[in-house]
Amino acid sequence: MIPLLLFVAAAPHCGYVSGDRIYARDLAGAAPAFASLPPDLPLAYAPAPGQVKTIPAPELQRLAKANGIDAGQPSNACFEWKMRVPSDAELLAAMQAALLPRTVQIKIVDRSNNAVPNGDVKFSLPPLAGAVNAAPILWRGTVSYGSHKSYQIWARVLLEGSGTHVVAAEPLRSGQPIRATQLRAEQWSGPLASLDAISSPWQAVGLMPKAAIPAGAVIRTEMLARTPDVLQGDTVEVRVNYGHARITTDAVAEEAGALGAMIRVRNTASGKRFRARVDGKDLVSVNARIGG
Repeated sequence: MIPLLLFVAAAPHCGYVSGDRIYARDLAGAAPAFASLPPDLPLAYAPAPGQVKTIPAPELQRLAKANGIDAGQPSNACFEWKMRVPSDAELLAAMQAALLPRTVQIKIVDRSNNAVPNGDVKFSLPPLAGAVNAAPILWRGTVSYGSHKSYQIWARVLLEGSGTHVVAAEPLRSGQPIRATQLRAEQWSGPLASLDAISSPWQAVGLMPKAAIPAGAVIRTEMLARTPDVLQGDTVEVRVNYGHARITTDAVAEEAGALGAMIRVRNTASGKRFRARVDGKDLVSVNARIGG
């Protein structure tokens, strides 16, 4: 049975909790007379970070009597989370971990300074908009504590890096496979504008821009799509499966499609249009019905 508990203002010399519950082992640390209780016996829910939960002395007397414990005249027992303000070094280490394997210079301009529970500091990838500028970005993180709980933290940071990125040597048209001659690699250093800029032209060759890319633009993976196995206008081999027999013919693809897609094709001999499934590079198939 969870006893009636009181929330009170922070008080000195309270016991620290480390989970979602206050256990008998926590109480024994504050009141040794209760050490005979099973250590994992839950007594109450833990307080929220920054608050204190007090088990009043009458409740402790009833608990002692119910368990045959001579606790004398116990005093109130209070519990709280151990709180601290993470250091800049902790924040920077967590940010660098989020950016691995990239090497980035991080400068903290501003940050949250609230005390947080003891726990692991974590940051996800920062919200970069893709525009090169020197303005600080707001980067949010968490401190994990208890059982799957987290406390929000934040920092405004400047991110700078260096390395190789790939730019468009000429305008790149949407839906057209990229050739190596349309790209060039450049060294760069300065504000970090993107986390997914490609570093080698071969990472983009053969892929297609999702939208037109102007000359000089830095190429990012999110801009690119895999080239369909069949392009509009391609001559494709059509395999017509007729029971246990197979007939092959040629057709012209009137739509582009990736593996498994159904596309419209036109027989080059008869001009008949029909739909076929893309089975590979310039290869489609049709299952013909047997009988009427």
